[in-house]
Amino acid sequence: ADTTPAADTTPAAESTSATESLAFAAPAEGKAPENKESAKKKKSGKGEPNATKKQKKISPRQRRRRWLVSILKPLAGKRFSCDKLSAFQVVMLGRALRSQVAECSFEYDAAKLVAELQRTASGINRHVESMLREIVLANEAVIREAAEAVWWDDLHERASTRLVAITADHLRRHVNRGAVEAKVVMAIDAVGPRTAATSIVAADGRLLHKEDLPCQLSSATRSQAVARMGELIHGYHVDLIVISNGPARRATMIAIGDLISQSPEKSVRWTLADRSGADAYASSGVADDEMRSTPRRFRAAAWLAFSVLQPAQALAKVDPLKLRLSSFQRELSDEAMLSSLEDVLVSGASRGGVDVNSAPVSWLQRLPGVQEQVAHAIDKTRRDSLFASRQAIVELEQWGEATHSRQALPFLRVFGSEEVLDGTLIHPDDYTLARKLAKTLEVELPPASPQGYRPPDYSVEPEPAATQLAETDSAPETNEVEDFSAAAETAPDFKVGDESVAKVESSESSEAQPESEAEVTETDANVSTENTEPVEGDAVTGDASADDATKAAELPAEDVSEETKSDEVESDAANGTVTKEAAPVEVLERVRRPRPEQAKIDKCVKEWQIGSKRANQLVQWLCDPFGDSDSTGDPPAVLSTMPSIKGLKQGDSVVGVVVGVMPFGVFVELAPDCSGLIHVSRVSDTYVEDLHEAVQVGDVVTAWVTGIDEKRRRVALSAVSPQREAELSEAKRRRDDRSRGGQGRGGGQGGQAARGGGQGGQAARGGGQGGQARGGGQGGQARGGGQA
Repeated sequence: ADTTPAADTTPAAESTSATESLAFAAPAEGKAPENKESAKKKKSGKGEPNATKKQKKISPRQRRRRWLVSILKPLAGKRFSCDKLSAFQVVMLGRALRSQVAECSFEYDAAKLVAELQRTASGINRHVESMLREIVLANEAVIREAAEAVWWDDLHERASTRLVAITADHLRRHVNRGAVEAKVVMAIDAVGPRTAATSIVAADGRLLHKEDLPCQLSSATRSQAVARMGELIHGYHVDLIVISNGPARRATMIAIGDLISQSPEKSVRWTLADRSGADAYASSGVADDEMRSTPRRFRAAAWLAFSVLQPAQALAKVDPLKLRLSSFQRELSDEAMLSSLEDVLVSGASRGGVDVNSAPVSWLQRLPGVQEQVAHAIDKTRRDSLFASRQAIVELEQWGEATHSRQALPFLRVFGSEEVLDGTLIHPDDYTLARKLAKTLEVELPPASPQGYRPPDYSVEPEPAATQLAETDSAPETNEVEDFSAAAETAPDFKVGDESVAKVESSESSEAQPESEAEVTETDANVSTENTEPVEGDAVTGDASADDATKAAELPAEDVSEETKSDEVESDAANGTVTKEAAPVEVLERVRRPRPEQAKIDKCVKEWQIGSKRANQLVQWLCDPFGDSDSTGDPPAVLSTMPSIKGLKQGDSVVGVVVGVMPFGVFVELAPDCSGLIHVSRVSDTYVEDLHEAVQVGDVVTAWVTGIDEKRRRVALSAVSPQREAELSEAKRRRDDRSRGGQGRGGGQGGQAARGGGQGGQAARGGGQGGQARGGGQGGQARGGGQA
């Protein structure tokens, strides 16, 4: 059935079980042609020379509608079979229909449908067959409308189910991401617009320092920020800087570039992190327990550092529905999403286990075998008396079935137990084998608890455990810090011309009013959706709301005077003065033993007749008793320079933020003046049906340089590591070898007869050639058209 678009609409895509036609309606708020004409008139007018420079501010709803039109516009004027539309396109089409941005109809043989319905209805009662046929014919329009609704619901449900699985895979990739090795991390949450919350976190989870750093592009402000960062790095021995993908990241990266240019080579290491879970953690009950007196903006910055050091544990503390995992996430059912995402978080929470005496109840509930009543029973028991062994956990009455407790025990660590293996991930059933392996392989048994571990004291206000984010109360001491105040005045600008800085300024100013899909979704990445109410299911949070998010983030959990303190620190940084920092807190090394030779482990496996995987896993937990299980993903790239066209070379690992998604590839911003393109064939090591399903604007991606064109200022990137590409190439070569070697059936050549009267081989079936007998033998027989 054809649809007639409204007067202000443009034709769009078509598809269904036969085909479906779409017609896009232009957003009522847009009126783009009128705006262009008025802009031209204002430009030609002499009285208002600067009128065209001021852009009209648009709402998040208008941006979302424009993005929907840009997504579905490639389908305009075309007809598609249902299976030709990707799941992303189907779900976005449903969104457009609900928003009255597009129109569509199904095209099929209506006469055939009515005839089939009449035949089915007549079979109900043969005595009134003619009457039933007339009823079907009279209600043809209603029946067709109901049938089309059912067809669409089925199509949308199948697409939604696929996208839920894709979103769960995205979360699984984040949970299984490798951790970055660092002792002290300085995390900068580049939300802006004037300052960026900065937290310095130790590897054991302690919050060492917090303050606001300026993040503006002016030369003087940049120099002050560089000087202050240098003081903090020297004062706290920071060995890694983490920058969020917020709106002010460009200005922050320019300041980091200045710092790198003034520092010794490879002395400053930095990387990028996605802040999608930062605000969700900052306002959660877990953060209230761990960082009660810390303002929310510094909680968010601390979470960024923790997400780089321990990705699985950081994500386990956040409501999965508040994570920004895909651009289509808001169009999916929360119930279906929660079920799939919780399963992923269960595996993430269990990967490193938890301290049973200090882990939050919400985290305990995500462990395998731990039900809600069991988690609350654990919390109630430990508040009366801390668990001293895993046996005390088993004795809880709320377990119900014994299988549940046996499943949960290896993930519940008990530090300080008489049985030292209670603090590891080793199951009690494997204690005997683990001790035998340790003795044979000469591996020292682990201590009962990590170095510096302090058990929680529930008799007073709860204190964070060693593996949680905690505030460090260290008395201020005089610390010799290099004086950067003079350097602030003479600090050279980042090696980007003023023209490039002007471009960054203009791009940041225009970022508040994005016109394209890339800009619209990027604003969603930069500012958490938690602080804004969705408009018509809008997944976009514009930079206009960044100020509101900043104001909300500045509110502390309790009535404390942290804002006044941060303002004082900011004024100090602005004046370029050097403040006395707390003495660097000693960061205790994680307990690790050297891993025995693999040959010795294999010998034990062979002699004792035990599983190889089981033995290697036990050895791994003995050598790294307080670490996580092995991660399957690569850690984010850590750089010691700021990427540039001239400085990059093929094979370099880089990290950047996705700023555009096109049918042919993904644009990635590596630095304020350097960007690259990941071709669609190199986005993933598997087939990608729609790029919007694999990546979204604002994602932080690690890529490898595959080519550089300095004349066109282009950098070719690949999201697949060279090692993985080599593995795929080797696998393809093996498949080709097997296919060539297996041509005995379907076109191969028959064997050759033995000389001296033997019989020729039989030709391959399907057209092969018979073998040749030498010395009087009989030629082989060809089956399926072959020649003897």
